[in-house]
Amino acid sequence: MGKQRFVTLDGLRGLAALAVLLHHAVPKLMPGHVLLPAGYLSVDFFFLLSGFVISAVYEMRFPKGLGSFVRTRLVRLVPTMWCGILLGALLASWRGMDLVELRLSAALLFIPLVFGNFGLFALNGVQWSLYFELVANYVHGLLIWRMPTYWIAVIALCAYASLGLLSDHFGSMAFGDRDANFAAGYARVAASYLGGVLVFRSWQQGRLLDLSGLNPFLLFALVMAISCWFGPKFDFAAVLVWPLVLIAGIQHQTRFEALCAFGGAVSFPLYAVHLPIVDGTLLALGTGASQAAFACVCALGVAMLPMQLKRLRSRLAAAGPVTSAAAGQPLTR
Repeated sequence: MGKQRFVTLDGLRGLAALAVLLHHAVPKLMPGHVLLPAGYLSVDFFFLLSGFVISAVYEMRFPKGLGSFVRTRLVRLVPTMWCGILLGALLASWRGMDLVELRLSAALLFIPLVFGNFGLFALNGVQWSLYFELVANYVHGLLIWRMPTYWIAVIALCAYASLGLLSDHFGSMAFGDRDANFAAGYARVAASYLGGVLVFRSWQQGRLLDLSGLNPFLLFALVMAISCWFGPKFDFAAVLVWPLVLIAGIQHQTRFEALCAFGGAVSFPLYAVHLPIVDGTLLALGTGASQAAFACVCALGVAMLPMQLKRLRSRLAAAGPVTSAAAGQPLTR
């Protein structure tokens, strides 16, 4: 895959993370105001994107073994989510939440607590989606890459059909994050993740639908806007449109590479830490437009830290040790 394609997908990932941030921050910190009420549909786009990217980057390596892939994914995702979990644990202790130690232990081990209807991962509510994504990644490395496209398509169609029924049953696509609808989360991740795998295989075989004339960012925004207008009854239709956004993103040649690369770099840290920051702002500062803006800026600032640390390490590595001309000894910068 070319650099342009990866950069465009990074930009879409950043846009989806921003949608989740606004979806959570505005209603909590500005009561009576709702912005992007269907922001939770970004999670389905994340699942779709994960299926495509894992196929593109790792499928050729799967025959060499699953261990390296699992280690890579855990190192890439888990420490960042742990930061969000620890922030959530501090906030829960401040609030006086029950069973904080149990919830913390389970969260750090990615064990969903399916009781009490407080959320599978009460310390950081977004962790549920990463749990399902890691399950999908593992199944991909273990089984999906070996399967012919025909059977993946059959399973994906069944998963999407189940998703439609579940959306009608629950009244929206906002399920999978609580004990009452935990099992339904497997259908949610299966449909979109396998959809991403199918998009990759179609691209690989040169059979991808030509959507190069569509701007994927505008299409993403249009889906969110229509979702705001029609409400949850549009949720399932939106999930069916996400593959078109992905295809358009693969074919799109962006002129804003730096901005898209930035969005991709901060997307996962922003997703992982924003909810405890929003809840902490609510508890410490109360509600209001300025509080909402403050929480968003803080979440973005924290999300930028890994990128800044990576740049700092790169600069230090490039600089290397400085040698003293007099003593001939290396001096550490």
